[in-house]
Amino acid sequence: MEEVTENEQRTGDASAPRHAIPKHAPGNATQSDSLADASEFSPMTSGVDLAGSGESRPMRNDAGVGPFTIAKFILIACLLAFVFFTVASDPTSDASIDDVSQAVIEAMDDNTETMKEADGRAFKRDFGLSANDYEGVVYYAPASNMEATEFLVVKLSDTSQQQELRDAVETRVSQQLNTFEGYAPEQAGLMQDAVVDVRGNYVLYAVGSNAQAARSAFAKSL
Repeated sequence: MEEVTENEQRTGDASAPRHAIPKHAPGNATQSDSLADASEFSPMTSGVDLAGSGESRPMRNDAGVGPFTIAKFILIACLLAFVFFTVASDPTSDASIDDVSQAVIEAMDDNTETMKEADGRAFKRDFGLSANDYEGVVYYAPASNMEATEFLVVKLSDTSQQQELRDAVETRVSQQLNTFEGYAPEQAGLMQDAVVDVRGNYVLYAVGSNAQAARSAFAKSL
């Protein structure tokens, strides 16, 4: 038996011819080799050699637009549509509150004898809000406790104040109904037909026989 010294194991026999060892003999390719070769020609994994550097970059897949891209475009389109319809349906007005309130007063002309112009304190008492928080407030309160006729025009400082005005008016209507239902059914009927109209930065609240006329005048004045 031929023995190989430790030195020969490290350096090998210099006189022996050296031959490159093939990866595999022809016709004996393994399954893993076949899969590796196939992947080199896959359109999803094939790459382009960068100037013979041995590095490759994946080729772009320009076959079509991915589902996430389509979903993103749909979402953006929906958001734009929402903003458009919100702005279009809730515009603000540059009309002065003096002009708007005058239009309402003229429309409620037949009811003016049962109302009186009120100040910020009356507005605070009846609606629980401060007139200083808004760009303008015109309030005509009932002339007596036996009358329900009144109207309110508010020009908001910001449209975000719409809901607090709605809530305050609803509370006022509820309180007045409770007051008149027991002994003044006619006045209670007026309260049941109260008009509340919110348009952008303006709010109208009107109670009286001409409340609908006041609403029309209010809308035209904006």
